[in-house]
Amino acid sequence: NLVIPPDVQHDLMDIQSKSGNCIGNCLANLLPWKSSDPLSVWRELRHSSENLVENINNTNTNNCDGMEGIVNAMVVALQTRPPLRSQMQEGDLDFLLSFLMTKNNSNIKPTLQRDAACALGILCSTEVHPAQVNTKVCTALTTCCFNTKSAMVLSEILNSLMDMYGDDDTHPQVFQAVNVLVCFQKTVPLLKKQILVEKMEASPEDVEQWKEIVLNASRFIQYKKGQL
Repeated sequence: NLVIPPDVQHDLMDIQSKSGNCIGNCLANLLPWKSSDPLSVWRELRHSSENLVENINNTNTNNCDGMEGIVNAMVVALQTRPPLRSQMQEGDLDFLLSFLMTKNNSNIKPTLQRDAACALGILCSTEVHPAQVNTKVCTALTTCCFNTKSAMVLSEILNSLMDMYGDDDTHPQVFQAVNVLVCFQKTVPLLKKQILVEKMEASPEDVEQWKEIVLNASRFIQYKKGQL
């Protein structure tokens, strides 16, 4: 087996992540750019990310830096290419969910969980889907709330859940069965405390965004309580 020196591996990861960021920037800023098949871009990004996961597992390393730019580009693809959303398959959903179901996996960085939560929120708030899929995604999101202490992850999950259930007619049975309201009532105080912990190291823009989500989530709680 080929043994890659740590410094070389670090450089390769950096190149892969920066390449993903470049693709994301192209998708976001070159809207007239029409790929003949947006799904092929998504597939290549997912394939690259899965190869990185396989490499991490085979080399027993804890470096997933190369995935950050790639997964972020996948989020941008969903945000800027709406037709792509209806082409997602079960495997794509499971790929995104895998970043949230990693309680004991130190390889998964908060940025990856944030982007996965964002992507799932986009899909479940814009595409019609069965209750089984909604339950699967909702359960993963709410469970992750209790397995992370990251403000960026907590805030993105709350944001995605608000997008998913802002319409009272969108899977109300799932909302109640998974105890989403209870999750909000427990998570909002946790997010407030975590913002205080992280505010010195986070950017002012991030802190303001987290505070805004806390405010919106508090209003969401009051609104949903009034619907019961």
